[in-house]
Amino acid sequence: MPVKTPDTLRREIAALLDIHGLSLREIAARPEYYPIPFSTIGYIAETGKVPLKWRKRLSVVNQGVPYTRNRNTRLNDKARAAGWKHLSEYLTAVLNGQAEIGEK
Repeated sequence: MPVKTPDTLRREIAALLDIHGLSLREIAARPEYYPIPFSTIGYIAETGKVPLKWRKRLSVVNQGVPYTRNRNTRLNDKARAAGWKHLSEYLTAVLNGQAEIGEK
């Protein structure tokens, strides 16, 4: 089974529900979802969140944002030195061509 993201899995289940007209119980009986309860499959289809207990079974990887608080300290310092309050505003301005690196 290929590795999936939670959103890909949610779309896959939604397609089985909407396009193929399967019920949650019929989806739960399929080999790729067995032994996951139908209620959990419904939860995944509704929220896109895969419970930790079933992530390995469904080959789902977490695609969350990595914790990078300490990695951007130099960029934060450059942004503050240039007069920007937030790094995101500074980087957006640089990418949009509204500012050069190191200026406000």
